[in-house]
Amino acid sequence: MRTIRLAVAWAALSGFLPTIALAQEALRPAELQRLSFYVGSWSEAGQMRDDPAKPFKPIAGGETCSWAAGGYAVLCQEKTSGQGGGWEGVYILSYDATAKRYHVHGTENPGGNLHAVGQIEGNRWIWVTDPAPDGSRLRYTFAPSLQGARTLMVEAGTDGSWAPIANIRYAVRK
Repeated sequence: MRTIRLAVAWAALSGFLPTIALAQEALRPAELQRLSFYVGSWSEAGQMRDDPAKPFKPIAGGETCSWAAGGYAVLCQEKTSGQGGGWEGVYILSYDATAKRYHVHGTENPGGNLHAVGQIEGNRWIWVTDPAPDGSRLRYTFAPSLQGARTLMVEAGTDGSWAPIANIRYAVRK
């Protein structure tokens, strides 16, 4: 008899869990849902340079991003390498509903940290880092491209003058 009651209780609970999950998702701001742009497993190929005066060199790698913190953040892990250099990093993307701003916090090998504020312009995501001690910043512009892929252009400079330092294409891993 106890087994039957447990089975009935489990069946009843199983029916409520999807309803609870959908209700929680409905409470999340639509702006937060837009971070799904980054979610997935991606292969990367592109070119990079560490100085705007130097030529571009090839890089390749991959990134995996998934929902975290109960669906209130996206956690990404990325690793690239190649003649153009490379990096390994972990990034947390989130939306601050009070300030109505997107944020990314990251740590990269060998210990560099970054914070950037993001905004959406049309279908493009534009992230600008906090200023370095010399006043320079990095600007990351992500845009969707064909077949579910996306592109990234990284520029260095100041708010009025930007020089490209990386161009990367992300394709969905199969």
